[in-house]
Amino acid sequence: MKLFAQFLCFSLALSLNSMGYAQTQGSNPYGFQNIDFPNKLIRFGAGLRGSAFFPIAESICKIINKNTDYSKIRCVLIETPGAEFNVVATENESFEVTITQGDNLLKMTAEEEDGPTPLRLLGLLGRLAVNLVVKEDINSLNDLKGKVYNANSRGSASSMSGKTFLKAANLKEQDFSSIKFLSPPEVPVEFCNNNYDFGIFVGAHPGPVMKRLMACKAKLLPIPEQVLSIMQEEIPSSIPYTKPKGVYSANDPEIKSISVPVVLVTTKDVSNEAIYRLVTMLKANYDQIYYNSPTLNKEYSTLKEMSQIDFKVHDGAVRALNASK
Repeated sequence: MKLFAQFLCFSLALSLNSMGYAQTQGSNPYGFQNIDFPNKLIRFGAGLRGSAFFPIAESICKIINKNTDYSKIRCVLIETPGAEFNVVATENESFEVTITQGDNLLKMTAEEEDGPTPLRLLGLLGRLAVNLVVKEDINSLNDLKGKVYNANSRGSASSMSGKTFLKAANLKEQDFSSIKFLSPPEVPVEFCNNNYDFGIFVGAHPGPVMKRLMACKAKLLPIPEQVLSIMQEEIPSSIPYTKPKGVYSANDPEIKSISVPVVLVTTKDVSNEAIYRLVTMLKANYDQIYYNSPTLNKEYSTLKEMSQIDFKVHDGAVRALNASK
């Protein structure tokens, strides 16, 4: 945590030294009035490099910084341990905006005892599948016992979903010969090197990590319906998901699972005007986010779509989405 704090301070120092917001020349394509709006820095908690979240956060920061002259908002992308950390750090005002998994947001804020959360929803960007990735010789949940389990990096989206899976399947850590906590870049490398046997991976189909795993003869093991049912109860924001046949090979079967939402989050303390400008820019340039992460929604979420997540939407986002109707 100390190293992360030092890194955060270093990143901010570099960014602030190079700010130099230019004055808007000519017309503003977004219609923003900049006379009374102060320069705003958005510290964006992005997750781990190599994770499913990082390229999405990277695309969003690029959009913000390309439009700084119009919006007077600048973005600093900060690598973090993962989805769980992002929620805590944003709630503690270390970030203005972050990306996380919808069930993390709901679960962690529901457990708080010090009053209502200051967190607010900005957008529902899409959903990612919860995948049980195993070696070829594993054919049932019973076969997982005695194997090496990759629990993923602590605090990551895959780690959170893995805990939910183990609880639903009535599996315990002592059931496995050993447990690894691998970062996203290590997940395919260590699998290909035969250093673990299975793990839960939250990701898209076909995504780059899943392609690399499949190239090393991984397979997706169907999660039994009764286990999926319990997982959905544990993750209220999840919905059923079916991976189609033939995604990775001609013999690749259909696999039923669940999917979890990818959400953007801020706090109520970030001004309505700043969030209005941010969401307006993201909605207008959403094709750039989708281009880099084509498994997301094809358009920025509507208020109706965001209602799938039982969480309060920031007033600035409501204003931006209502204005674009």
